[in-house]
Parts: sequence; structure tokens; C-alpha cells
Amino acid sequence: MKKTRKTLAKITALALALCVILGAFPVFSASAAILREIKLDYDYRYGLLRESGNRTYGEVGARVDLYVFPNTGCLIDSFTVTDSSGREVEATYFGSFEGGRMYYITMPNSDINVTATFKVDNESGYYKVGYEYIGEGSATFSLNGLSHDIHYAKAGDAIRYRDVVAGEGYRYYFLAIDDYYTTSDGTRHSILPENTFYMPESDITITLIFEEAKDINITASGGTATSHYFTIGWAGYLDEFATTAAGEGRSIGIAAKPDEDHIDAVKFRIVSESGERLYFRTGKNDSFSFAVFDMPAEPVTAYVTFLKENYDVTCSAENGTLNYTAANGTGAGAEITLDPAPDQGFGLKELYYTYTPEVGMDEVRVDIDPNNPKFNMPEADVEVKAVFAPAYTVEWLNGDGSSLDIKTCVLGAELPETDKIPTKESTWECDYEFSHWSDPAYYTGNLIVFRPVFDKIYTVNISGGTAQPAKAKAGTLITLTPDESYAGMYHSGWQIMSGDFELTGNTFIMPESHVSLYATYALKKTPDINLDLSEEKSYVGKPVSVSGTVEENGTVLDLGGSMTITFSDSVPGAEGAVSYTVPVENGAFTLDVPELTAAARYVWAEYSGDGTYGESMMSMTFNVYGVSAAGLDGFYGEDGAKIYYNAGEALNTDKLVIWLFWMDGTYEEIDVTPDMVSGFDNTRSGWHTLTVTCPYPIGDELTYEVYVIGYILGDVNGDYRVDISDATAIQRHLAEIDILDGAKLLAADVDRDGEVNISDATHLQMFLAEFFDDSPIGSMI
Repeated sequence: MKKTRKTLAKITALALALCVILGAFPVFSASAAILREIKLDYDYRYGLLRESGNRTYGEVGARVDLYVFPNTGCLIDSFTVTDSSGREVEATYFGSFEGGRMYYITMPNSDINVTATFKVDNESGYYKVGYEYIGEGSATFSLNGLSHDIHYAKAGDAIRYRDVVAGEGYRYYFLAIDDYYTTSDGTRHSILPENTFYMPESDITITLIFEEAKDINITASGGTATSHYFTIGWAGYLDEFATTAAGEGRSIGIAAKPDEDHIDAVKFRIVSESGERLYFRTGKNDSFSFAVFDMPAEPVTAYVTFLKENYDVTCSAENGTLNYTAANGTGAGAEITLDPAPDQGFGLKELYYTYTPEVGMDEVRVDIDPNNPKFNMPEADVEVKAVFAPAYTVEWLNGDGSSLDIKTCVLGAELPETDKIPTKESTWECDYEFSHWSDPAYYTGNLIVFRPVFDKIYTVNISGGTAQPAKAKAGTLITLTPDESYAGMYHSGWQIMSGDFELTGNTFIMPESHVSLYATYALKKTPDINLDLSEEKSYVGKPVSVSGTVEENGTVLDLGGSMTITFSDSVPGAEGAVSYTVPVENGAFTLDVPELTAAARYVWAEYSGDGTYGESMMSMTFNVYGVSAAGLDGFYGEDGAKIYYNAGEALNTDKLVIWLFWMDGTYEEIDVTPDMVSGFDNTRSGWHTLTVTCPYPIGDELTYEVYVIGYILGDVNGDYRVDISDATAIQRHLAEIDILDGAKLLAADVDRDGEVNISDATHLQMFLAEFFDDSPIGSMI
């Protein structure tokens, strides 16, 4: 009995421990209610789902009533109840109430999920309204003039959005010309600028665009300026169009009004954050001036400067006074005359004015010439300043020691310069020419003296020529030029009369004394001309070589100059004479004449003279003969010139000659080369008349005939049939294994496009496979 009680006690203790471990402790009485959670899932925009007492829990085993109410324009699409494990809980329909439906369930021993979905009642003319916001922002809407949280509307309802709020860093372009809605078929419809449109017979998505806006900063001087969206009619609604930031590409207007001290004239300068100056256009109406620009993708600053009728002139001075006069006011461009007056012992060191061209720009300094203290007013107020410093006297002496010029100089400034030239009286020994000023010499008191430094100038006395320069200081290079020689004379040198110097050709270095000299002249010699012709006769069209030397007593002279070679039927100046001029180098000359006429009978050589040698002339007889008869030869016998060609074969002119009979009775044969023949076409079969051009002028045209034998299109290997081996030959040609030429290359172009490529091999294979019925492949071309 005791053992049984102990066992029961152990079992009871173990059960209590399990209850604690399993979370079932404390233990309630059997009569306590068990509650489970009711979770509702629905979209409030389209309907309502609730428990009848608006409770979020239910007692296990008790009845729970659930109500589903669609909003006006919507229908219930589905209603489900599931337990926590996903199993469906049976819901019983027991009636409708105010357009909704009522269900009840028996609460299971589990939390439940109640889900209701709704759909827009399209059959009654309602459609879904969705929203898309590009950028950061939001808006409220009205339906037929009444504010609503609109998620569906009836076809024809008026929808208007208002109270548009942009997110931080964004702007909404209030004209809404970029906004649109999209119908279910993907078509976009622009929303009118008054932000109202009428619901179509389709679900739609409304898209509102918020731009990432950049700041518009304004700095104005002499008035006020504000920034606005620029569009038609903006001038009358500045407040409505005002903005201090805008998105990229928007047209922005800067409206500017002057204050009482300025006029209705303004300068604009608009600069992006990166420093780029923006293009803008300007305008004006009855109320203000304006500038219009396109907003970039970065902040901008607009600088606005208003102009004046007259600008302020402020003068200041140190160690003296500064006043000004303006005969015609101080407007832009007016001339301002300054009157700087130093205190005793001071001189003017600096005179300048400063101004700021436009607001936001750096100050500009303009120095004024103290010797002409005037300036013209810019389009800005100016501050003029004179700086006076302790003064010095600067004196420049003349060559005789007298004063030449005196100026005042202030301490710390650059020493002034004089434009006066000192002089010194000449003597029999030389003239004097000013060279430079000495370093300054300081005297007692504030005096600086400059003495002149002179160069001694000597004269070149010359006869029979000129000297350059004619007067110069010692050490100067003197160049002598003799006068033009008399006919038949030449300049032979210079004779020095006085002066210690050496002549090098026609130059010398000026000594420290005057110089006297004169030019000497002598008679020119007449040289001999040795003329040599390559042939004593020539033929029309053949080149002629003429050469020779200039000699004296059989010795070639080392001369330059030029030689004139003339071919004539009489004297050099006769009608029809042909002359050539060639240089003479080291006493020799040569001339290659391309062709001569048959009338040439004499050749004249005339030397123009050089140095100590004068002109000379000599002549030789010379005949030029023309052609009396010409023809082609080489067609006789079995070993004659080639007449028959296979298609594609190159022209062969072996054994083909031109024979010529010249008028002097001589005979000449000329081998014909392919470049002398025209009219040959190795791609066209049949007889061809070829023209042979003779290198010499003849009266008749020389021609002969050849015959080109055609080729079989596609017979690439030349075996007189077309088969697969011909396609292989094309492929080997393209692989550069066996290169085709002549008729074989022509036959390989089976598609007749003017070139041989892989398409020709393919075309030939298709022909062999009988893909073509009317192809010319296999025919004689």
C-alpha cells in the first residue's frame, strides 16, 4: 500500500514537472475559457473586414461572426479563413447587410487568418486608379470636386489632384505639363495643365513627376531680382511662378527692378556651380527687365547689376591732394580729368582707379598715366587714388656739360627716361655719336645726374664705289660695293690711300682713323667656246645632247656664268629659232634637248661672261631629219608575232617591230613593248584591232589585229568540262595553294560579280546539284 502511494507521488511530481517544462503550468480549472487571436487581412481602400464586435480574439469552440463590406464601386472577390497551420476553416454564409456579406465560424483551438479581397466593379462603370511618383513627393486628389482617397472611379468622373508636396531636394513643376496617366493597354495620356481629367473606361495609373531641383541663388546690386518659372503669361503672375530651385532643362526667368538711385538698365551674369557661364536671352516689359535661361543639372547663381545715369567718383591721396572735373557728367564713357597736387618735397608715384565691373566679379585696377591724368568712366562707381612719395630731381647733361633735360622722380619708383638726344661738336680727328647714358652720379641733396657717353665716328672716303656704312666707330664691319663697270671692263680690286686696315674681298674692319680708297677696273678677256654635239645629225622626236667647255688657249677655265644654246635655220634671232639657257660650272656645260623640228640647220652657243672674261659666241651646222615611211613588221612566217590568244592571256609583243625610213635614207627598227599597244581586251572573245604608238612622230596610225578565244564559264582547271574539281580549284586558289590566272581566273568568276571569292565555289556546287536551270555556267563566254 505504501509502495503504491509512493509510486503515485512520483507520477504526480513527474507530471507537474512536465507541465512546467511544456508551459502548461499554472493549471487552470476545466471551466476557464481559452482565447485565440483573430487576424484580419484586407485592403481598406476597396472594402472593410471585421469581427461583429470588433474583437481581435475568439473563444475556442464559440461562434464568431465575420462581416465583409465592399466600398461603393467595388465587389467582394474572395473570402477565406485558415488556421495557423494553413488549413481552411469552414465559414457559413448567413445573410447580407448594407451591401456586405455575413459569415460565422466555430472558433478552432488555433489562431485564425481571415482574408478578404475586393475588386473594382467594372460592370457598373468603375475602374481602378493607381499611382506612381517619379522622384520624391506626394499629392491629394478630389473626385467630382470632393476630396477623396481615390483608388477607383467611375468612367466620366472628374479627377483633379492638388496639394502637391515635393520631398526634400525635389520640386514639382506646378504647370503639370509633364504629368500623365496610363490606361490598361499601355497608352499614355497627358494630363492638362489645369490638373483635371475625366476617368476613361479603363484601369489607370496616374504618374506625377517630381524633379530633383537645384538651387537658384541671386545676388543683386542697385535693385531687386527674383527667379520664376518662365512660360507664356508669366509676367502677370510672378508670385505664382516664383521658385528658388528647379529641375534640369526648365526655363527660368530672372525678373529685375532697379531702386531709386539706378535706371531701368541692367546687366545679367548667370554662372553654374562649376563656373560655366550660362547662355541667356533678355527682355523687358512695363514692370521689369528679365533674363531667361535653361536650368542646368547643378545649382546656379544669377548676378544682377543695375546701371546709373551717373556713377560715383571717390578720390583719395597720400601726401598731397587729388581732385577731378567732369565736363559732361560721370555717366559711362564720360571723360574724367584728374588734378593730382603733391605736398612740398613729394612727387606723384602712383595714380590709378579701381572698380567692380559687375556684382560678384573681382575688383579691377586700372593705372593712369601721370603725364596724361585722364580716364573714361566704366559702367560702375570708381575710386581714384594718388600716391605721392618723397621726390628727387633727375638731370641729363649735354655733350658740352650744359643741362639737357630735368624731370622729377619719387622715391622707390623707376627712374624716368628722357627722349632728348645729346650732341657733341665734331673735330678734325672724328665726329661724335651718342652711345648711351652713364650710370647716375649722386650729388648733395635730392639730385641725380646722367652724363652722355659718345662713340668716335670715322669716315670712309671712297671713289668708284660706295661703303656701307659710310661712317662708323672703330670695330664696325664695312662692306664695299664697286660702281657698275664700263662695257668690256670688270672690277679688279681696291687701292688703299690711307688708313691702317686689311681688306678681305670687299669688306674690312673700321680702324681708329678715317679711311680713303678707290676702285680699280681692267679690260675683260674673250674666252674660246668648245662645242660638242653627240651626233652631227638628228631625227624629229629623238633627244639631242649638246655639251662643251669655256677655254683659253686650250685650257678649260674655272668659270661660272651661263650659256645660251640656240637651234635655228639661220641666225639665233631668226623666226622659229629655239633657245635654251644652261649654267656653266667649272667652265663646263651640258644640255639635253627633248626634240627638235626638221627645220634646224645651225646650233649657236653664246657665253654671257663671268668675272674677268667677257661674252663669246660660236656655231656649228646641224641637220634634223623627219620620217619618210613607217610600218609594222613581224607577222610573217610561223615564228612571227603572236596573233591568237586564249581568254585572260596577257598581251605578247615579242617579234613585233616598227620599221622607220628617215628622210636622209637611213633605216631603223624599233621593238614594240606592251605599253605601246592599246585596244587589247583579253576578257572579250573575237577579233580586236590594236593600235601601236610610235615613239617618233609619223603621219599614219599603226594597227594590227589579234583574235581572243573565249573561255567556258566554270571550267576553272581548263579540262573543257565543268565538275566538282573546278569548285576545288577555286577553293585552292582562295587558300593561296594554286593561284589562278588568265582564262582560268575568268572562268572562276561563275556568279559574274567581277571578283573570285567563296560564293563562286558555292555557286558552282549548287549548279552541279542542279539548283539552277538558266545559269550560263558551262557555256562559252
